[in-house]
This record gives sequence, C-alpha cells and structure tokens, in this order.
Amino acid sequence: MKWFNNLKIGVKVVISSAVFILLMNVIFWQGYSALGSVNRGFSDFYQNQFIGIEQSNNLQKAILAFRMNLPLAVRAVEAEDKESFDRIVRDHDIQAALYKNSLAKLKKISLNVEERTLAENFEARAAPAAANRVKFVEALNRGDREAAGRYLDVYIEQTSIILSIADNLNAKMSNAAVRLKEGMDQDMRSSFVFSVVILAIALIFGVFVTFILSRAVTRPAGLVLKFADKLADNDLTGRIDLDQEDELGRLARALNRAADNLDSTVASVIEGGETLLKAVEQISDGNQDLSQRTSEQASALEEIASTVEEATASTQLNADNAVDADSVAKTSSELAE
Repeated sequence: MKWFNNLKIGVKVVISSAVFILLMNVIFWQGYSALGSVNRGFSDFYQNQFIGIEQSNNLQKAILAFRMNLPLAVRAVEAEDKESFDRIVRDHDIQAALYKNSLAKLKKISLNVEERTLAENFEARAAPAAANRVKFVEALNRGDREAAGRYLDVYIEQTSIILSIADNLNAKMSNAAVRLKEGMDQDMRSSFVFSVVILAIALIFGVFVTFILSRAVTRPAGLVLKFADKLADNDLTGRIDLDQEDELGRLARALNRAADNLDSTVASVIEGGETLLKAVEQISDGNQDLSQRTSEQASALEEIASTVEEATASTQLNADNAVDADSVAKTSSELAE
C-alpha cells in the first residue's frame, strides 16, 4: 500500500469516501432494481394471472347462472308465471353481457401458449353453447317446450365441458401465479443476499480503510512526536524514518533537514568555542610569561638601584674623605708656614 501512503491525505480521504459511497450506491441500486423487479412481477401478475383468473371466474359464474336460470325459465313458462319469466330473462341478459365482457377481457390478457390454447378451446366450445342458449330462449318465447328441453339438455352438456376447461384454465393460471411468486421470492432472496454481501464488503472495506488511514496518520504523527521529545531533551541524533510522499512525509523530511542544520550549527558553535578557549589559554599563558619577565626586570632594576645607591654612598664617602684631606692639607700647610 505504498502508493496509497504516498498520496496526499485529502486524496486518501476522497478516494476512501468515493469507494464507500460507490458500494452504498451499489446496495441502493440493487435494492431499487429488486424493488422494480418485484413491482414488475406484481404488475404482470395483476394484469395477467389475477385479472385472468377473475375473468375466468366471471365466465364460470355466468355459465352457472345460465344453467340455474334456464330450468327456472322452463318452470315459469309451465306455471304461466310471466313476471318470473321476464325477471329471469332480464337476469339472463345481464349475465350474457357480463359473459361477453369477461370473455373480451380474457382474450386481451397475455397468456402463455398452454393457457392461450385453453382459452381458445373455451371460446370455441362456448360459441355453440351460447347459440343453443339463444335458441332455448327463442323456443320458450314460441312456447315450444319440447325444443327448449332439447336445447337445454345440449346446453347443459356443453357447459359441463366448458366449465371443466375453465377450471383447467384457472388451475394453469394459478400455477403460473405460484411460479411467479416463487420467482419473486427468489429474486428477493437473491437481492437480500447480494445486498448483505455488498454491505459486508463495504464494512470490511471501511475497517480496512480506517486502519490504513490510521496508520498513514497516527504512525507518522507518533514518529514526529518521538523526534520532538528527543529534540526537547537536547538529543540531536534522532531522525524521522518515514518513506511517504504525502504532507506528513514532506514534514518529516523538513524536520530532518532542520535537525541536520541545527546539528551542524551546534557543531560549528562548539568548534568555535573550542578555538576561542585555546586562544584564551594562549593569551593567559602569554600574560603569565609577561608577568614573569616583568618581575625579573623589576628585580634587576631593584638590584641596579641598590648598586647605584651604594655607588652614590661610596662617592659621597669619597667626597667627604676628600674634604677632610683637603682640610688636613690646609692645616698642615698653615702649620708648615
């Protein structure tokens, strides 16, 4: 990780933050994608399976209503109950409209091949049954109960097959819905596992980057502090051994140069002091020699002064003697005269 240590501290922080943010975005977009997939799956389920099953159930309800109302219509005609017959006919028209609407919606739904085949088979068999149902109503209106009975029997037989096809179609669409749900569950589990893995990677990366940044900052700071402690204790031998190109590395090299310069300056001062001490010692030795010579000269001068005084005293004595001799000579001369 030397290349990382050589980066500036700000660049280290930016890179680490960018990678961490990138991992968080991966988690976010994975969750967003999974949510979109679930939403699309639900929309597909609602638009196809749910609505398809709903329309198929409506068709079955309408057919069952027909099968229930048609015998009631026969009984109403036999009882000559026109009011009940008219009510049954109105209900028949309502169920017929519901049947047509549900069949139209079912044909618009996106079905798979097997479901589409069943829907087409349902529609193919439902058309003759609907025609027989119409003929049944017409026969009742004409009062032809025998023909109405035949149409009713055929209609009931036809609708039994149609209801079986509708049940099969519902089962297929229900199975498709179950498979879709299982697929959605699998997608959610996969998304969850992926998010957990990315989150674990992000956490591991965060711990790793924290450790690297800590070493990249605290270790140099510790070396600088140790160097400063030695410098405070007047120990100029310490140096910062830090091979980094960031701000702390440059600071360490600058402090090392400052220590080198300070060490050189102190050495120069010590050398100058030693030179000055030698000069002072030489001057002291010269002063002692001069003092000794001065003492010797003073002693010589004292001896000379003593000699001069002795000579002066001898001279004075000689002068006194000369005066005395001269006095004796004058006295002798006077005596001689």
